[in-house]
Amino acid sequence: MRGVMKFTICNIMFFVMTFSAFAEETQKPQVDELTQAYQREILFLSTYKRELQSKLQGVDKSLGKKLKLARLNLKKLENQWLKKQTNNEIALQKLTDIERDYEFKEENKSLIETTIKQAQVSENKTEDLKEKSLVGMVDRLLQSSVVALKTSDKITSTKGTFYLKNGEEQQGKLIFVGGIARFAETEGKIASLYPSGGGTFKVWKWLDGESSVLSSLGMPKTLDFFLFDNPEKEFVAKKGKTTLEVVQSGGIIAWIIVLMGLVALGMSVIRYVLLKKARNSNAQSLDLVISRIRENQIEEAQSLLLRQNNSVNRVVGKTLGFLRTDPKKVEDAIVEGILQESQLIDRFGMFILVIASVAPLMGLLGTVTGMISTFDIITLYGTGNPKLLSGGISEALVTTMLGLIVAIPALLVGQYLSSLNESIKTDMEKWALATCNAFKNRET
Repeated sequence: MRGVMKFTICNIMFFVMTFSAFAEETQKPQVDELTQAYQREILFLSTYKRELQSKLQGVDKSLGKKLKLARLNLKKLENQWLKKQTNNEIALQKLTDIERDYEFKEENKSLIETTIKQAQVSENKTEDLKEKSLVGMVDRLLQSSVVALKTSDKITSTKGTFYLKNGEEQQGKLIFVGGIARFAETEGKIASLYPSGGGTFKVWKWLDGESSVLSSLGMPKTLDFFLFDNPEKEFVAKKGKTTLEVVQSGGIIAWIIVLMGLVALGMSVIRYVLLKKARNSNAQSLDLVISRIRENQIEEAQSLLLRQNNSVNRVVGKTLGFLRTDPKKVEDAIVEGILQESQLIDRFGMFILVIASVAPLMGLLGTVTGMISTFDIITLYGTGNPKLLSGGISEALVTTMLGLIVAIPALLVGQYLSSLNESIKTDMEKWALATCNAFKNRET
């Protein structure tokens, strides 16, 4: 039986080994086919990768060339733009020089025409100038100037027309003092005249006293008159600026400085009132309180302190309430009372001094911004027109002025109020110590 079982087991093992070998032989060709297919796919992908890399390098080279060309074009355009900008600036500068030269020539032309008209008036002739050339006109002008200088100290008169202050036309005797002053006589009164344009004159001031000598073509010892250089040009009185106009010319920084000044003023008034109330103490009443403490009349001393409500009395009253306790507590009570009162009397003190320090700095800031504005205008329009520069210069000067106007009084008032503050603190310490000493030396 055992022999049969051994045979069967051996047969089974042999069969298994034979089947395994057969399976391996049948699977081996399939594995080789997969490997070959995988290798072919890898070869294909490698070839495709090399083609893509080659195409990518070609694209990179093409883009690099295009980028280089674009940079060259950009640099060329930048150079062209800079060249055109430079030419534009040169053209603007030439235009500015031409405008300035034109204005200068116009001013010279106006000056020559005015001088010629003055010569014509001084000659008092109606015929036209015979010489048409500029040389002849200048020669006549010089001759007329010589005649005018010779007659400048002479007084002459003629009948003519002038205007009153209300614009009413008036006929009378016109008196000429050379070519620099003119007077009018009507109804026995003499008035000094000033040019109102177009060769007409208007009453400037009615004269009295020695001016009556002018009616007989005499020269008085003292004489009020209006001095003019061109009878054809209208005199326009200069209008003074108001405070509001001055501040407005300084710009926004000027308004900030003015606001700071108003704040400093308000704080100074409030601080002064607080200090006056805190200092409202009477040395005689405090001496009486000290004497009552020495006489050991503590209740009466306290009633005397309550009659006046001020910082010194409050500190002394608080000290008096702790005199029967430990000396350390008395000292702490004095320090506490002084600190409490200091909170009241120190109010706004630092703000006033800060404003006094900041105001001139704000004025300096306004000066800097005003000068920047002025230089900007010079850059755009040059220096040919002073009216364009007046705005920036006005801002620069006005802010500096306002800053000093605010800073100087604020500094003086702030220091004065600080000295009052220190005086009150000294009084509080002095009378508190006097109270302690009086309590120690009181009658028992």
